[in-house]
Amino acid sequence: MLYRECINLKIVLIRHTECIANELGVYGGQVDYELTKKGKKQLDKVIKYLYDSKIFEGIEHVYTSPLKRCYLLANKISKTFNLPFNFKSNLIETNFGIFEGLSNEEIKKNFKDDYEKWCNEYVTFAIPKGESLLNCSKRVSLVVNEIINKNKNLIIVAHGGIIKLIILNLLKLDLSHYWNFYCGNGSIIELSYMDDFAYIKNIINFNN
Repeated sequence: MLYRECINLKIVLIRHTECIANELGVYGGQVDYELTKKGKKQLDKVIKYLYDSKIFEGIEHVYTSPLKRCYLLANKISKTFNLPFNFKSNLIETNFGIFEGLSNEEIKKNFKDDYEKWCNEYVTFAIPKGESLLNCSKRVSLVVNEIINKNKNLIIVAHGGIIKLIILNLLKLDLSHYWNFYCGNGSIIELSYMDDFAYIKNIINFNN
């Protein structure tokens, strides 16, 4: 009988705190927005919760999107808890193409046909100069598999859409469930992962 090592991990997903795009109510996508004053306060709340709840215990590595709104938090986590961290380009937010920097109302007004296609075919429709949810999910799956195979308890700091895709990947749900999850700024989602099975253990929201 062949012995196979059991993978048993703690995975903590953290969405970046509030940035200018969130404050303006526009699609930030891959634009490198600064944090707002509220976002900087939320950042401190996240760090305090990680410390007070002892959720950081056992964590061995931090991975982050390369965009500033994520790596500022990842860097502070790294320094506070003496953890190594790495940038992962596949953790960057969905490329919203011509929709980036615009609100829903502005998109409906200026790109009506594309907006309707996006709403009706949100999994497969690629926004002009952007990417489809399907293609985004493929790159997210690549980085999730890479990270999990390192067999280390970890924190991932990323964007709302990317975190939802990570959850779908770990829970083995298809993309039709994308809108069944909400992830506010500063949200912390703790999952337990054993071999090929994952479940959500805890959710904390610092959106206020």
